[in-house]
Amino acid sequence: MNSKEQSRVVKFQKKYAKNFGKDKKWDILTQERFFSSVANLLNIGFSLPTALNFISETDKKLSLGIHQILNHLKEGHSFSESISIFIDEEAYQQIKIAESHGKISEVLKKIADFDRLRAKQIAKIKAVMIYPIFLICLLIALICGIKFYLIPQISSFSKESEPVSFVNNFVVFFGIAIIIFMFVIMYKYFIHQPIINKTLLLSKVPIFGKLYQKYLAYYLSGNLAILLNNGLSIKEIIFTLTSSSKENLNSVLAKALGQRLTEGVEITKAANFDRIVSPEMVKFLNSKKTVKDMAMSMEAYSQVMFQDMISLTDKLISAVQPIMFLIIGITIAATYLQLFMPIYNAMKGMY
Repeated sequence: MNSKEQSRVVKFQKKYAKNFGKDKKWDILTQERFFSSVANLLNIGFSLPTALNFISETDKKLSLGIHQILNHLKEGHSFSESISIFIDEEAYQQIKIAESHGKISEVLKKIADFDRLRAKQIAKIKAVMIYPIFLICLLIALICGIKFYLIPQISSFSKESEPVSFVNNFVVFFGIAIIIFMFVIMYKYFIHQPIINKTLLLSKVPIFGKLYQKYLAYYLSGNLAILLNNGLSIKEIIFTLTSSSKENLNSVLAKALGQRLTEGVEITKAANFDRIVSPEMVKFLNSKKTVKDMAMSMEAYSQVMFQDMISLTDKLISAVQPIMFLIIGITIAATYLQLFMPIYNAMKGMY
C-alpha cells in the first residue's frame, strides 16, 4: 500500500467515523451473527454484494449497517474498510489480510466462532456472578446499617470508642482514596504505552495473563496461516503487515522482525518477542518445511490455542464463585468484628 492509498484509507475512516460515530460499533453477538451469515452465504455461492443484500432483507437488526456498508462498497472502498467502523480492531485486521491474501469466508467463520465463544463465556460469567452480586448488595446494606445506625448508638455508651471510630473512618477513607489514585495512575500509564509494551503488560497480569498469551498465539498464528497459505515468504509477509495504514500489533511486530532480520539476526532470535510470540510459532517459522506445510502447522496450532482458551476460561469461570464467597465471608467477619469492638469497649468500661 503506497502513501496515496494509505491517506485515502485514513481519510475514509475519519469521514466514516464522523458520519456514523463510534457508538455504532456492533456488540459481540451482532458481530458474530453478521460474520456467520456472510460466511455461510459465500460458501454456498453468493457473491459478497448479493450476500449483504440478502442479509439486509432478512435481518432487521443488521439492515441499517449493511446499507451503509453497501453504499461504501459502491464508492469503491474495500469490504474491510467498509465494515471497520462496526467491528473491533482484531477482526478488522484479520479481514483485511484475508481480503488480499486468503479466502475471506474461512476467516469470517473463524471470527464468528471466536465471537460465539466470547459471548458464551460472558454469559457464563454473568450467570455465575448473579448470586454473589445479590449477596454483596445485601452485605453493603448490612454494613451501612451497622456503620451508620448501630455503631453510633453503641458508641454513645462509651466515650472511649468515639476517637477509635473516628480513626477507623479516617483510615478506611484514606485507604480507598489511595487505591483509587493508584488505579488512575496505572491506567494513565498503561494507555500511553506503545502497543508492544501494552501487550507485554497484559500478558504479565496474574491469572488473566496466561489466557491473554493463548489468545495472542491463536490470533497471530491464525493470521500467519492465512498469509502462508497464499505462498508468501517471510519477507513478503513482513511487507504486507507493515503496509497497514495504522499501527497495530501485527504491523509493529512485523516491523521489528524486519529490522532484526536486516541486521543479520537469525530468525529464531529475531522472532523472539517474550510472552507475545510463542516458542512453537518461532519453531514453525524456522522449520525446514515447505510454506504449505508451515501454513498447515500454523493453522493446526491456532486451533489448539483456541481449544486451550475455551478450557482455561472454563476453569477461571468455575473459580469465580468460590473466590467471591471467600471475599464475602471475610467482609462479614470484619463487619461483625467492627460491630463487637465498641460493645466490648463499652462493657470493659462498666467493670
